[in-house]
Amino acid sequence: MNMSARAAMAAIAVMLGLLDAAAAPPATTIAVIKAWARATPPKADVGVVYMTITNQGTTADRLESLSSPVAGSAMAHQTTMKNGVMAMTAISGGLVIPPHASVVLKPFHKHIMLEGLKTPLQAGSSFPLNMTFRHAGKIVVTVSVTGMGAMQAPAAGAGK
Repeated sequence: MNMSARAAMAAIAVMLGLLDAAAAPPATTIAVIKAWARATPPKADVGVVYMTITNQGTTADRLESLSSPVAGSAMAHQTTMKNGVMAMTAISGGLVIPPHASVVLKPFHKHIMLEGLKTPLQAGSSFPLNMTFRHAGKIVVTVSVTGMGAMQAPAAGAGK
């Protein structure tokens, strides 16, 4: 093989490498930690999930949809207090995660509402939650279930 043929082959290899790199999906800038839920009574048809979502990127991202095989539907909610009355409402337009920031979903604040539970959530168990972000795409997290009255995530290793 002559020198010009080798140079042409090398150029083609470099171009194919660049095309392959361009086609690769971007690394996600969203991290989800400490996803947990409280156990539910036997006949409850709703449950709640809490977690911390961190955006390590330079632009805001938005949690646009949620689903889980344990419930008919899942959506981001927030708890508000008005005239001494507590209310839970859906977060219109999705949950925004600012750049270089964390959003903490916790009791009596922002949370994920599971509606139409197919079976009760049992302490010590876990289940998947599918989260779709505008930029980061789909992320599947494992939600650990703790006791009914819990106010924080179960200890490390619980629900595994």
